[in-house]
Amino acid sequence: MKREQGRLLFSPSDLVRFVQSPFASWMQRLCLEVPETKSLKDKPDPLLSYHAEKGLAHETRYLDSLEASAQNVVTIADALNNSDKIAATIEAMQSGADVIFQACLSADNFQGFADFLVKVDKPSDLGDFSYEPWDTKLAKKPKAYFVIQLCCYADLLKAAQGVLPDNIAIVLGTQEKVQYRTLDFLVYYQAKKTEFLEQQASFNSTQQPDPFAYKDVGDWSEYVEQLRQQQDHLSKIANI
Repeated sequence: MKREQGRLLFSPSDLVRFVQSPFASWMQRLCLEVPETKSLKDKPDPLLSYHAEKGLAHETRYLDSLEASAQNVVTIADALNNSDKIAATIEAMQSGADVIFQACLSADNFQGFADFLVKVDKPSDLGDFSYEPWDTKLAKKPKAYFVIQLCCYADLLKAAQGVLPDNIAIVLGTQEKVQYRTLDFLVYYQAKKTEFLEQQASFNSTQQPDPFAYKDVGDWSEYVEQLRQQQDHLSKIANI
């Protein structure tokens, strides 16, 4: 979540955060509007950093396997600014690359980076082919939020190629590829996206959602625990 040229710009991860916890989503927006509240965030967790490194290694291994299969793989350079990354992604799609790594997609007020766009035989504005989004995840089993994130990439892809991808896919840490029909989850995704945008449109820095209503509080667990202690909340009682 950020401001760019005077407008709010959201990522698929912002939407996932809202689905898991409207409170965490509200806190993220608060940090944008009131920068000093960033001090309320949890301290960096070395374990999370370790898992992030493992996730990048998994992503790199899968990229190596695609390149070894002699496919035409285009990597969007990390050194580019986001506008150039979007342009480079569109250029790679128009050229008919078999795989596009770290594709930058943007439409309306959403922008995100898909791990892989994979070429499929479905006609689109690009020609007799189109692309589907694949994401690498270190997990051994699929999780619900993986699908929400991929649906957002599919939505962004539709804006770029004129057709919605038939499928989305997750490459698990076991190297197993799990594929889903996009339409099976599209209505739920669209409903949550609408709710998220409504929350952002009506944001009020003085109207904090109930921090105790959600199991997942994102990067604000220490802050929520402080509130729990200050309010002597009922959740401190055993078995409640």
